[in-house]
Amino acid sequence: MRHLLMLLAFCTVFAAKAQPYLADTLLQQLRTETRDTGRVSLFAKLSRAYLYFKTDSAMLLAQQGLALSNRIGYARGQAICMRSIGTVFSVTGNYLKGMEFSLEALKRFEAINDGQGMATAMTSLANEYSDQGDWRKALTYSFMSNSIMEKTKNEFGILVNISNIGEFYKNMNKLDSARIYIQQAYEISLRRKDNVGIGIALSNLGAVFNKMEEIPLALEYYRASLPFQKEGKFLEGTCETTLEIAKIFLKRGQRDSAFFYAHVSYYTAQGEHFTSKLLDATQFITSLYKSNNQLDSAFVYQEKMVAAKDSMFSQEKVKQIQNLTFAEMIRQQEIESEKHVQERERIKNLQLLGIAVFIISLFIFILLLSRRKTKQRTIENFGVIALLLLFEFISLFIHPYISLWEHDNLIFMLLTLVAIAAIMVPLHHKLEDLMKKHLGKKYIMESQLEENVPPIDTQDNKEANVL
Repeated sequence: MRHLLMLLAFCTVFAAKAQPYLADTLLQQLRTETRDTGRVSLFAKLSRAYLYFKTDSAMLLAQQGLALSNRIGYARGQAICMRSIGTVFSVTGNYLKGMEFSLEALKRFEAINDGQGMATAMTSLANEYSDQGDWRKALTYSFMSNSIMEKTKNEFGILVNISNIGEFYKNMNKLDSARIYIQQAYEISLRRKDNVGIGIALSNLGAVFNKMEEIPLALEYYRASLPFQKEGKFLEGTCETTLEIAKIFLKRGQRDSAFFYAHVSYYTAQGEHFTSKLLDATQFITSLYKSNNQLDSAFVYQEKMVAAKDSMFSQEKVKQIQNLTFAEMIRQQEIESEKHVQERERIKNLQLLGIAVFIISLFIFILLLSRRKTKQRTIENFGVIALLLLFEFISLFIHPYISLWEHDNLIFMLLTLVAIAAIMVPLHHKLEDLMKKHLGKKYIMESQLEENVPPIDTQDNKEANVL
């Protein structure tokens, strides 16, 4: 019973074995979705749907979502998919890589001021710290996340955080605090009619009372949790709870009941291929048989225990290979993303170059036009257009540098642009006046010369003058 969020997703996976409605629905939506942002969201949702039974597919889907987000410059999609990738790394045991992606996702959510995204990233970080036994940091992130969830009135998010906080306090042996938060999680689950949440809360309360040595209460809560876990198809929780019940019965000297519940845990783990739970059950059963001097049975379960250990070690090797594969996939993804960034930068530079060439060509055209007999108004209009293009080009060129310098702070960017405009506008007017005078001067002189040139003295004109 690690965390409620993980358990709810795990429950969904078991339900999907018989009725895979969620994944099928999301896949169908992905086939018909035409908006890139919508496809990114579906990639992230599908990654979560596959998280606890197809981690390689979950990773691939999250990477596809990240690639698409990078290609279209979708900041929120990048953050969502990075969080999904971090979750996959954590589930497969690579907590360090998981934390790296979760932290990066948190930074990106902060950059776009996405409160809900920040809260979910904090929840992921809390789970990753708890997996490494750092309960204090786990609590810090859980409280931070819950503060945001309460402001936005996200009841499910509140339930997840409160349940996690209760479990973290339980693991720190701060049992009074643990009871308070687990009780709150239980009440929220009742209100939401959430069988999995109810089962988890009851089992956690059983664990708290067990640590407090209030065994009858612990046993009562453990037993009460089983029907809800069964209803929610949360079989991993069933393995843990039944084994804890078996340990209680062993302490009380009720060996038959201890054997019964230990075997329930064993067969449930065996049927669902929960290797770690299978190892716990076989170790307990082997110890029971040895204490009863039933060495043959103890030997049988010891062999099963060794097989489970070997399987776990093999799984660890597979996880290591998967982690290496995932790391390489991420590296390739980063290379591909960098190529897209470089391509966009190249296109942008070509566009700027094209604009610069056009402006220069326009000035040359105006100069050539001024040498011909062209109306002054036409030359002045072309000159004004050329100057406007020049100054707008300058603004376009320096804007990215201003944005980088001001770290996208809109207020500082506005003030900087106003200051630049205060310099450029008067300069623009002066150049405009100079251009009008310079380009129109020749035209005026030519007009004046044409007006002052005497008529040619042809024969007819001479006769007319004589008369």
